[in-house]
Amino acid sequence: MMIAVIVGTAGSGKTYLTGALSEYIADQGGDVLQFNLDPGVYEATLPYE
Repeated sequence: MMIAVIVGTAGSGKTYLTGALSEYIADQGGDVLQFNLDPGVYEATLPYE
């Protein structure tokens, strides 16, 4: 099992890097799970309460 944690300031490219890295790992046959621990996500619409 491999675990990667990507952190950085706003606008530093975390989302881009996460997407690119996830796509690469999936293309190599790996399983990928992404999740967001940003407390600012509360402003977004979530599919659950």
